[in-house]
This record gives sequence, C-alpha cells and structure tokens, in this order.
Amino acid sequence: MLQLMTNKQKLPKTPVKTAIQISSESSEDSLPDLMSSDGIHKAVREFHNTIPIYSTPSTSLTAKEIFKLCFGEVDNDFICKKKPIGVRYNAVFIVDLNEVDQKSIYADDNSVWNTASPRSYYRVDIRDGRIENVVPGNKSSYTHYLMRQYGTHQATYNERGVSFQRIISTATSKYNIKSRYAVVQYIHRDSEEGDIVMKAHGNAKDSQSRPFFKTDLSVLDNIKEETRETKPRQLFKKLVDDAGGPLYSSSASSEPRNLQQIYNIRSSTKAATKTDQLTHLVAQIRESTFVHELAADGESLQYVLASEKQLMDLDTFCTHQLHFLFFRLTLPSISETTMLPIHALKI
Repeated sequence: MLQLMTNKQKLPKTPVKTAIQISSESSEDSLPDLMSSDGIHKAVREFHNTIPIYSTPSTSLTAKEIFKLCFGEVDNDFICKKKPIGVRYNAVFIVDLNEVDQKSIYADDNSVWNTASPRSYYRVDIRDGRIENVVPGNKSSYTHYLMRQYGTHQATYNERGVSFQRIISTATSKYNIKSRYAVVQYIHRDSEEGDIVMKAHGNAKDSQSRPFFKTDLSVLDNIKEETRETKPRQLFKKLVDDAGGPLYSSSASSEPRNLQQIYNIRSSTKAATKTDQLTHLVAQIRESTFVHELAADGESLQYVLASEKQLMDLDTFCTHQLHFLFFRLTLPSISETTMLPIHALKI
C-alpha cells in the first residue's frame, strides 16, 4: 500500500513556485517489451481500481507512441471506460473520451497540479489505417498536433523539491478532428514512487485543513442543475449518497467538497444568469418590430412600444394638419419601469 507523506516538512529556501517541467521525448525503443511487431500491446495486464494499466514506464512516451494510442492502435482490453483516480506511481492509461469527459480527468484525487498545455505539430504518415511514421512539423506544415497538459504536483514539489508529473495527451488533425482516446501518464521524474505530499489548497485559511481534491465536472453540473427548492444541506446529502455514501464513495472527486461549495456555486450561477434589462432592451430595438424608440435622461428611460398597425392608425388619425385628434395612452407599470402616458404623437 502506498504511504502518503502528510507530516509537516521544512520549506525550501527557494521561492515555492512550482516549475513546469516539459521533458524531451524518450527513445522510440523505450518500451520494447510492451509492443509487438504489429504495434499492439501484449503485456500481462495490471489494474488500478479495476481499470487497466497500459504500461508503467519511467520515461515519457514518445510522440509516435502517443499518436498510436490516441488513434486506438491497442487491444481493447487496455481501454479505460472510467478515469484513473488516486494514481501516485508510474503508470500509463488510455481513456475513452466517448465514455469520460476530458475535463473530468483533471479531478483525479491528487490535490493540486500546476499545469502548462503546449501544442506540438507533426506530420503523421498513415497507411492502411495504421501509423507508419511521425516527424516534427510546424504551424504551416503539419497533419496533426498533440495537445499535452503537463502537470507538476504542487505540494510535493514545494515540500520536497522533487517532481511528480501527470501528462494528459490528445491528438487532433489539421481539420480539427479529435482523437477518440486520451493518454494519461503519471511519472516520477526524480523521486521514489509513492513519495507524494498531500496538502490543503494554497487559498485555505488553515494550512492544516484536509487535503484539497478537485470536484468532478459531473458533480458541479448536478449542483447547477438542481432546483433551488432543494435546500443546500439536502442536496449535499443526496450527492454524497449518490457517490456511495461516506463509507463507500469510490472517489473524493465524485462528491461535493463541502456544504460551502454548494452555496458558492449557487451564488455565482445566480449572478451569471441575472439579466441586464437595459442591454436586453437595446437588443430588442434591433430584433423586434414592437420596440421603436429608446431614450435616457439620466435617471429614467423612455421607450415606445407599438405594433406596426398601431403606428399606421396614429399616422391616419392623429397627424393630419387640420383634422387631427389628440391621442392619449396610459399603460400599467411593467416591472420597476414607469410607462408615461403619450398625450400627442405626430409622425
């Protein structure tokens, strides 16, 4: 069983700013025992929390290896239908993005990562549906690009000065067709496996608070979509129970972090959806034939709302130079806006 290092350590004298280490690629022959001549993985399978591990290399996968895996050149037995969580040793996973939202992969029960996401361009030679060769390209000459999110484990780097990384890779063609699979690699650059520090978020008021765990995207969506008639405490209990309850939850990311998180999400959602009445009204002038005029005198707004037929009637009965009629229209208040009566209108 992996031992988590949670005791308080002496901070390094250097600034505690996590470096993003983007490694050079390993040799194309770095995993000869894992690949057969046809490029299909043939190793004996290992599992992490019931999901298959593709390999456990101590160096980064090459671009060619990543392209092959992103395009599915691997036995189906190594495809993950769920995201990897709590991985703290060298391992590679191939995640089916038809089954798992890519943003969900970021919530992996490993606390905080400092990330950078460079894009690398390549010319990929594909023959008979299989990748034959991959060479570096550039923005003006490429067939595909790799998007790799490099994450360095923040607390481990700050406390111990060593690098534990997570690399999430996807491939996309120049025609913006994205690969079905994502390659997720966890790798210790200069430390022993399992030598991981879990700490509270850097914004936490108490540094001794429980370790921070990112919440899964689906849980956040459930909080936003749940009717406001459900009280926050009831919603919190419901989501925890849906995740398996306090004793059987499979992941910290599968349940709300705390009750305050629900209050915060509801507050931000309400603010984001509040309609700006003035902006909406200005837009209606362009889009609706019912809104005809808008004016402001500093503290109030005046606007004319009328159908085309009403305006034609006003033109007919109220604007003749000799035989005109006075027109008076009193409308009820709409919301907090006062509608003033029109005593005479000349067109």
